[in-house]
Amino acid sequence: MSDKGELNGTCNMSSCTTGKKANWYNYGSRKHYCENCARRLNADEFNQRDAMRLFGHELCKEVKQQESYPCYNCQGGGCPVCSGMGVLYN
Repeated sequence: MSDKGELNGTCNMSSCTTGKKANWYNYGSRKHYCENCARRLNADEFNQRDAMRLFGHELCKEVKQQESYPCYNCQGGGCPVCSGMGVLYN
């Protein structure tokens, strides 16, 4: 089983060559990225505007500890954002 995009696994960016652990969470893709790729995604103008509109913060944030929080889209049910779980993880 691949650890790509998982917390402390391989960066989810296909073109990543850093070899660093993926410890930054992307709220859009719900995958993890290394610090270099996450900062590059955060620097993109479109991503900046879209993330602020959708989430109220940067697209990618460093994971300091595993936390869960209510889904911003639905609070449960058949939601495509949280897959009906009602919670998201940072």
